[in-house]
Amino acid sequence: MINNSQVAARFLCAVGLAGMVASCAVIAREGPQDLQISAVKTVDLKSELQIEWMSAEPRPSRELSRLDFTTKVDLLKLAKSHEYNLFFDVSTCGKPSQPRFDGTYGGIYWQSSEIAPYAKPASDYVAAAESGGELTYHVFFKMPTSTTAGPLCFTLHGGNMGGGTFVSNEARLPSR
Repeated sequence: MINNSQVAARFLCAVGLAGMVASCAVIAREGPQDLQISAVKTVDLKSELQIEWMSAEPRPSRELSRLDFTTKVDLLKLAKSHEYNLFFDVSTCGKPSQPRFDGTYGGIYWQSSEIAPYAKPASDYVAAAESGGELTYHVFFKMPTSTTAGPLCFTLHGGNMGGGTFVSNEARLPSR
């Protein structure tokens, strides 16, 4: 037989679970939906010191692509407010976006600062974000081989330990 305190406990648990699910659904909608590619250029890993190199071996010379993108969303504020880890994907446009970690180097950067929930913002970043205009960020990746079918798109993802996630719009890369 269930007593009144057990009924109350089950009710509060159900309400709490529903609240958590609802809050995750709200969080999932807060990602940027205005990403636009502003440039894609070839760079050398050896000269990109903002990408952390953890090997005891010297940083090699390796051809990478640097993709610059814009959004009006303050990604650092978004990462900090929801404790999001940010990551990205470059894959065939129109495919269900599943973040992959192959071919990416480092994270998302604004100038030489990494955008992460624990990062301390540079004063010039704060000023740029407070201006209310578009911010330009960049990422590094190894361009997929030419055998990839169809045009490529960039997608930004975020997630946290509480189950909150977001997926941005797809931004099409210029033709290769």
